[in-house]
Formats: sequence, structure tokens, C-alpha cells
Amino acid sequence: MSSLSEDNYGQKIAQELSKRLDLNFEPILVEVSGGTFTGFRFSELPRLNGVSFLITNTPSRIQVEAQLESYAGELLSDMSVAEENDFYVWESIQEEANHGNFDVLLEINGHYVTSPRDLEKSSWMDFSLEVRQRISRNCDPFQRWEKTLQIAEICASLVMSLLPLEAVDLKDGFSGSEEIIEALGEVEGEKTIRKINSYERSKKNRNACITIYGWSCFVCSINFRTMYGERGMGYIEVHHREPVSLMKEPRALSPKRDLIPVCSNCHRMLHRTWPPATPEQLKEVIIDASKPEAGHVK
Repeated sequence: MSSLSEDNYGQKIAQELSKRLDLNFEPILVEVSGGTFTGFRFSELPRLNGVSFLITNTPSRIQVEAQLESYAGELLSDMSVAEENDFYVWESIQEEANHGNFDVLLEINGHYVTSPRDLEKSSWMDFSLEVRQRISRNCDPFQRWEKTLQIAEICASLVMSLLPLEAVDLKDGFSGSEEIIEALGEVEGEKTIRKINSYERSKKNRNACITIYGWSCFVCSINFRTMYGERGMGYIEVHHREPVSLMKEPRALSPKRDLIPVCSNCHRMLHRTWPPATPEQLKEVIIDASKPEAGHVK
């Protein structure tokens, strides 16, 4: 696993995921028939009423399993009422996971399914999710740690896509111009922000987008962690390819097709014109500006 103790290992995973996903996680140790497992959980959901994630780290395989806690029946019922946007988020993350050779095993009501969309509308009696990948026995500790964190992020993001939401009037949840709200990605076709406690619909899409594309700017390739070390960990903005105000009607978004991660500078540069420049156009601007003759003033 690592030179870290189980306690510290779970703490480190929870801390890193909290930065990456902009959510609060806490470490856990779970006693099961096979022994003691380290893991993490959403800390804002009440104990025994939420979701636990257990980490299995063997010489040849890393696995993270999401399990509903003992009294999470109400949460399970709410998760079963998925919306079209939830399906898009789930399927975008899963598609990218499959491309990365991660195995995603979802079991609901005793049946393995590819997506929650595959189920007929019915009450969910049970839910379990596993994300795993085989690794080389010679994998060095740093690579093993990064791979474990990646698998944990995929598993947590998939579960988050199904978290229940409630509508909150925008004026009660955010103050600012529509342009700024749009730039921040907090509204997705409606004048509301949807949330469960601090879980916002925009966070589902944001986390799915980052899980798919990574933490580097899509336009200029800057990576805040590479540039600023730990201070830059978990920081990137997300841009809507189609401005929200230009959408003819509210619609579900595809995190892969409709969203991209961008740095703060590129995000502002995209929005300096109306309609905003496309990421591809801004890339050309950067290339042109870097040419030697571009810096000369005649």
C-alpha cells in the first residue's frame, strides 16, 4: 500500500479528494469479515446515513468500492430518481474511465448494469459500485499512490452524479451579474442553483469535466499544481463551450462535449468578446502572440 499507516493513509486520501472535488471527505476505518479496511466518506452526510468508500490495495490490483451505510435507505431512494443530466454526468465519467482501462462495476437490485439509465424506473433496494484496475507488481510507491487517488476520484465522482438535489432560488444562493455567474459555471440553463447541502449541480458537471480532461488548462496547458505546488492543488475553472444565455432552453449538459477546464487567465480572455471566443480560437491567438514578429512595435 504505502509506508503510511492505515489511519494516515485514509486521512491523506480524504484531504486530497476534498481539494480535487471541492467537497468535504473524512477518513474511515471499517471492520468487515475480511479484516480492517481504510477508506473515506462524504463528511456532510450524517454518519450511517451516507456512502462509504473502501480501498483495497494489493500487489497487483487497486480497488475502491462504494457502499451505502446501514441507515441510508432514504438516500438510496432519492438516488434512484435520476435525471437526464445525472445520466450524462455518469456516462461521461464512465466512458473516460473505460478508455483509461479502469473497470467500473455497478450493481443495483442484484443486477450488474452499465449505467443507471439501463434500469427500468423502480425502487432501488441495494446499490454497490466498484472501480478497479490491475497494476504491475513492480509499480513504485508514488505511482501506486497516484493511481489509488485517481480510482478514488472516479468512484466518488460517479456516486456524486447520483446525489439528490433540491431547487434553491438563485437570489438566495448567489449574488452577482448573470455574466459572472455564467463565467463561474454556476447556472446551467435555469435561474436556480440546485443543491443538497453544499452539493451543487454545477459541481457534478465540474467534477466530471475535470475527471475527464484533467487539471491542466485546455487552452494554454498550465497546471496550477505544477506551477504552485500544493497551493495550486485542486484549482482550475470550468468553461461552458456554449454560453448559458445563448441556450434556447434549459437542457442537460455533457461534461465531455459541453465543458472544458481552463485557467483563470484564459477564462477571462474567452469572455472578452461576445459571444465568447472558442477555445480553439484562443489557442491560435496564443500561438500568434508567441511569434517573434508579434512582439515588435513598428
